Amino acid sequence: MLFKLAAATLFVVTLTVTMPAVAQDTPVPPQPPTLFPAWAPMIQPADRPATYATGSVAKNMPIATLPFTYRHTLKTRSEINYEIFGLKYLPAGSYGFVAGNFDALYGSELDCFFKDGNYVVPHCLYHRPSSPSGMIDAQPAGVRSNIPLIATSATGIFKFPEPEHDVTIDHDFALSMAVVKWHDGKADLVWKSDGGIVTSIRVSPGTDGFITFATPEGLLKLRADPDVQDATLVTLEPAQ
Repeated sequence: MLFKLAAATLFVVTLTVTMPAVAQDTPVPPQPPTLFPAWAPMIQPADRPATYATGSVAKNMPIATLPFTYRHTLKTRSEINYEIFGLKYLPAGSYGFVAGNFDALYGSELDCFFKDGNYVVPHCLYHRPSSPSGMIDAQPAGVRSNIPLIATSATGIFKFPEPEHDVTIDHDFALSMAVVKWHDGKADLVWKSDGGIVTSIRVSPGTDGFITFATPEGLLKLRADPDVQDATLVTLEPAQ
């Protein structure tokens, strides 16, 4: 029936179609950086709350204190000694962390250990994958620009058992951020851990005149205090 009707009758239909306007791409404003620097993939926020100072904060005083833990923790099973002379490099029971994979020349993994309760300067070793015997061949790593930590080292080759993994380090780690100086509208920021400087950078304010960081609690905004040299006016805008 439908085909017969179509053959017998010619329907002329004019359709007026209004096409929706093509949406224009709206630039997405850049998101403020977080206070945990991008160079720190080996750490993560701890369960303890972060703290912030607001108002006028003097230079070198903490503006934000961020508790953290290491993602992959380690503990030496025995002493780590120099292979040639047998001198002790690290004692048994030294805690540490996996810093990542940085240098194929010495091995696939960089392990860093804290010695004698010094949680500022780790001792770092590149190592190859464990042999069937469970022993590791390791080469010390010195201070390197692509490792965001102060690190000390020695020369030599080490053999030691595979460390224990995913252990609990009984220490409250925290990163603190402070302004050292304002220079032509830019802030010299420093991050410290256990009193030792981890890194420092110079940051320019945004178009609104503030240096802004994103935090779980809201936006932390910094600008130079016009009334106190090198002091910083800090506000924390609560998250919406």
